Amino acid sequence: MLDEPTNDLDLETLEVLEERLQNYTGTLFLVSHDRDFLDNVVTQVIAFGENGQLTQNAGGYEDWLRWQTEIQRAASKNAESSTGKTSGKRENNKKTTLSYKESQELVALPAQIEAMEQEQENVAATLALPETYQNPEKLKALQLQSDQLAKKLQQTYSRWELLEAKAAASNNA
Repeated sequence: MLDEPTNDLDLETLEVLEERLQNYTGTLFLVSHDRDFLDNVVTQVIAFGENGQLTQNAGGYEDWLRWQTEIQRAASKNAESSTGKTSGKRENNKKTTLSYKESQELVALPAQIEAMEQEQENVAATLALPETYQNPEKLKALQLQSDQLAKKLQQTYSRWELLEAKAAASNNA
């Protein structure tokens, strides 16, 4: 467990620390106010929420911040829709509870994301090879594949965040 490991470090030492932590294969608990450091190093954020509840999210600080913003938007939309209609409660429950299909999708998404990230790493490794640039058709195909993977990965992350927010909203209801 590292408590504020970036305090009083110069930039060069900070970069070395980030590199070493990124290459570390074990589990670390970091406590830090340095948001850039967290975004560069962590793969999961565990944060204290209201009433002392812990929330955990995949990704760095910026991912957690986006997730929090999405939760707040969803909560305000739910509040607006429930005060505007008499049958709003029934519709509200329908929108905030996960269906069986959605809950199964939510369970499967981390593995899908991991597979896409691995494929993205493989494409990047191939793009890094000098011989790739000797074949223009292969290079073009790999760049297109890389762009498509990035877009699909972003859509999958968005879907995951949406389902996580919906699950959290249904648990709080």
